[in-house]
Amino acid sequence: MSHGFRKRIMYHKKLFICIFVVGTLTLLLSGGITFGWFSRYISREIVKMEEVQLQNIANIYEVNIEQYKQKLQTTFQNNSMRSYLLNFSKDDFYQEYEAARYLQNLISNDSTISQIVLFNQREDILHTGPAYIPQKQLDDIIRKAA
Repeated sequence: MSHGFRKRIMYHKKLFICIFVVGTLTLLLSGGITFGWFSRYISREIVKMEEVQLQNIANIYEVNIEQYKQKLQTTFQNNSMRSYLLNFSKDDFYQEYEAARYLQNLISNDSTISQIVLFNQREDILHTGPAYIPQKQLDDIIRKAA
């Protein structure tokens, strides 16, 4: 009887070990599948959010460019600016002062514009803004515009 009892205990031990191993493998496999699915889900959601953010940034730039176009048209409709731009001469201080004052107001009322430089035949004629632009940057602007 003790021999049969011992076989039964060995059988139950082996059965328990097999069930434990199969259960552990099943748990690991389901955990791995769940983690893989969750990782792909998070990656897809991040890509969707990036697309939305890029579209929003593109829309913001389009709106800013449209605003700049409108401001340029409004600026050219101003009599002192039109007179200064069309009849440019370095001797007319009053026109330059009026144009600089108008452009400075334009900068003050807009948080996206920080500097305005007017050029006439590749020569800078008027700077407005909080700081003076270095000559190297002006040369780069002229080179890119040409």
